[in-house]
Amino acid sequence: MAELRNLEKFEENAIAMCKDQGQREKLTLKTRKRKSPLDAYDLKKLKDKIEKINRKLSK
Repeated sequence: MAELRNLEKFEENAIAMCKDQGQREKLTLKTRKRKSPLDAYDLKKLKDKIEKINRKLSK
């Protein structure tokens, strides 16, 4: 299995916005598998994905 790194504070804050616990765990694992922290573009993509999940849950 790949070496998992600790999340940066801004990554933790972004993932914490997700309302679904299962999806939050998946996003955390996916982010921890990356070798380097998220850059601005990847962070925006992550936040967009979380907003989409939250919109789906609120319907």
